[in-house]
Amino acid sequence: MAQNPASFNFHVPLPDGGVLLGASPELLLRKEGDHYSSLPLAGSARRQPDDVLDREAGNRLLASEKDRHEHELVTQVDEADAGAAQPTVNPTADTATGEHANPVAPRDPD
Repeated sequence: MAQNPASFNFHVPLPDGGVLLGASPELLLRKEGDHYSSLPLAGSARRQPDDVLDREAGNRLLASEKDRHEHELVTQVDEADAGAAQPTVNPTADTATGEHANPVAPRDPD
């Protein structure tokens, strides 16, 4: 988290009483009421301190057939995982959002 203070942090209780803590530049899944959103990432490049170099790195990602294909695959998985939802998915957008068709309550871990 110190390396990327803008990361999305998560906390998952484990069945054995342990806890999984993590940080990711990806928003894996956010639930707010019956609304879900995901910010999948595919391909990456280290941010550059110089604006020109940073734009060049971003343009290389956009021009990369491999990275664009990975983004398409991630978006397809997001669409498939949203099967119980009514998603609004745009493969060229930054975020996929939707509302769950049948709201669910969290499961009791016991």
